[in-house]
Amino acid sequence: MANTNQNSSGQNREILQWHALEFEHHEKGIGWYVTFAAIAIMLVAYYLFTRDYFGAFFWVFLSVAAYLYARRKPGEVLITLSKKGVTVGEEFFPYTQLKKFWIVDKQYSRSIHLETTAYLNRVIVILMHDEINVEDVHKFLAAHLPEGNHDEETVTEIIARILRF
Repeated sequence: MANTNQNSSGQNREILQWHALEFEHHEKGIGWYVTFAAIAIMLVAYYLFTRDYFGAFFWVFLSVAAYLYARRKPGEVLITLSKKGVTVGEEFFPYTQLKKFWIVDKQYSRSIHLETTAYLNRVIVILMHDEINVEDVHKFLAAHLPEGNHDEETVTEIIARILRF
C-alpha cells in the first residue's frame, strides 16, 4: 500500500508511506538444512578434535542462532518518509543521522539504502514492493538527502542472497 499526501495541485506534501517486509525471506528446502547441519557438525567436530572447547562451543552457539534466524519469517513494518526523517516500524531515523541514500532496482529485489552516521549498522536497507513508485521515493528522498553514487547491493546482501539467508 502506497500512500502519498498531496495538495490540490497534486504535488507531494508531507509523507510517503507503505508497508514492507522487515527483510527478504528465502524459502529453504530440506537440502538447505541438511547442508547447514553437515557443515555445522564438521566445524564442531574439528574444534573438538583439536581440543578447542571454546571454539566448539562458539560454533554450536552460532549454528543454533543461525538456524533460528533462518527459520524466522519476516514481519510487516510501516515505512514512512516524512519531512523530518525516515521511520521503519517503530524506529525513527532523522535526516541529520543519515548521510546519503541510493536505490537498488534489480529484477529480484527493489530496495532503498540509507547510509547512517552510526559506526555499527552503517547501512539501513528498506525493501520496496512493486506497487511503490521508485521515482516518487527518489524525488522525496532527494529533497532531503544527497544521493550516493551506489546502485548496487551491499556485500552482506549479496552473500545472504547466495546463501538463501
